[in-house]
Amino acid sequence: VGTHITDFTLPYATNGFQIETSRYHACNLRVQDDQLKICLDDILSNQEFKVYTHSYYRPQDVYDCRYEPEFAAIIEPNDIIRCKLDNPEHLPLEIAIYIKGYSGKIYHSIFTQDLNLEYQPTINDIPYLEYGLIIRSQNRIQRNYFAVNQFEIIKQPSYQIDFSTLAIEDWGYDIGLKQHHGISGIRIHRGTATIEEKRFLLDAHSEFNFSGPDVSIHHMSLEWMPQDNIHLHMCYQWHGCYDYQSVEIDHHNVYLTRNQNRNVTRKSISCMNEMITSISIDYQEQAIYINSQKFEISFTLEPSCVAIFNESDKTIQLLNCRIEEK
Repeated sequence: VGTHITDFTLPYATNGFQIETSRYHACNLRVQDDQLKICLDDILSNQEFKVYTHSYYRPQDVYDCRYEPEFAAIIEPNDIIRCKLDNPEHLPLEIAIYIKGYSGKIYHSIFTQDLNLEYQPTINDIPYLEYGLIIRSQNRIQRNYFAVNQFEIIKQPSYQIDFSTLAIEDWGYDIGLKQHHGISGIRIHRGTATIEEKRFLLDAHSEFNFSGPDVSIHHMSLEWMPQDNIHLHMCYQWHGCYDYQSVEIDHHNVYLTRNQNRNVTRKSISCMNEMITSISIDYQEQAIYINSQKFEISFTLEPSCVAIFNESDKTIQLLNCRIEEK
């Protein structure tokens, strides 16, 4: 299981965390004694504010045309977020962990005065834009503080992507004045993809990856619109364009494929007498399902991203993809 720990041992570095301020709560952040101290200069009673960081960047959140950035979310549905707090002054506060979905809606845990918080979001409002704490004051607080010791994210994603619901993101012009578009939550690192009339279209010889790189996906499935002469890879382990393991669909043939620095080996699984429209793998069962028909295979897993690669000469319309860490 992959784990991300954000601590505050580096002096003066808030690790990207910010704090909301308004006319009703004056506060700031400071890193001191290996803690993120939340300094409450003047907080009126019954006020609510956030300490947060971005878990995914949209074009309006960050822009630099030199790099043509595309991002994947740090937090995915079913991950566990933990936070360790310190309240030495026993301030009258109620605190919850929250995430912000791509729609802008806020989802949070139960408000509590406990110092060890945990939240496991499962909502499919992806990608999640930010996470952090919502703090509620019960009484007026002046010139005081409480602190965050660390945030911990335990990676165990489990969710389904409906490709047609993703959003096109406009990253502006690159150095060559070529307009660059991305799609929310995925990284297109070869070729292009777009969404037209609620259809997700992956162009010929195009590839994108998502999730990872520190989780082992135990179950993965992919569906697409029926199409002749399809040549598609569902990469359940992906470390780069020339380092991956995949289920490869080549017309009616299905292979277990491994690419190691362009040295490609294929193990034939089946030749189907019907048009293939879906595949899935199940690590626990050591099996692959082709159009719901089961074939036993043997494969191992290691932490990595997952990816989809269209190796055909035609655009493919992808419908949905499901991944589960366990």
